[in-house]
Amino acid sequence: LDDNVARDMGGGIMHSGGRLRVTTGVSLRGNSAMDGGAVAIAVPPSSITTSSSPSPHAPAVETEATDFDISDNVTLANNLATRRGGSLYISASMSRGNLADITIRNSTAAAGTGIYWIRAASPHASLECRDCSLTDGDDNHHESRATEALSLSFDVAIPSELQSGVTIPMFTVTLV
Repeated sequence: LDDNVARDMGGGIMHSGGRLRVTTGVSLRGNSAMDGGAVAIAVPPSSITTSSSPSPHAPAVETEATDFDISDNVTLANNLATRRGGSLYISASMSRGNLADITIRNSTAAAGTGIYWIRAASPHASLECRDCSLTDGDDNHHESRATEALSLSFDVAIPSELQSGVTIPMFTVTLV
């Protein structure tokens, strides 16, 4: 799956719901999207409903867990995401994700050149990368693995405008 372009998610593969298995020598190269240059495992934004003040009488919404297996000599290389997850973007409720014996290299993104995981979408899931090789592309300012901050706390109020080189008060970032 080479040289594909998606406007939003998953330049090579966009997966939403159920199980996904990419295995045995598959290669995804030169794909691009806004999130997940090669692969996006996500619930599309159009299917997510939010409310600023949820009603206690609203029925519970059940979402299907997305389990995936990307393993056994899979290569994700030279992919581009303009926002998150140069090669792999994960933003779905899942119980398990398996990454094993994969190579992710030379991909580019504003955050997570290799993998970006929206951890809040699956707070109890385990995601492990066994025997994986992750290397950054030309943009070495960002790490190859990234996730969002789930809570921020500040000991004192910070100024509304920040500039580089200006010292700000201590703060805490907590990841689950």
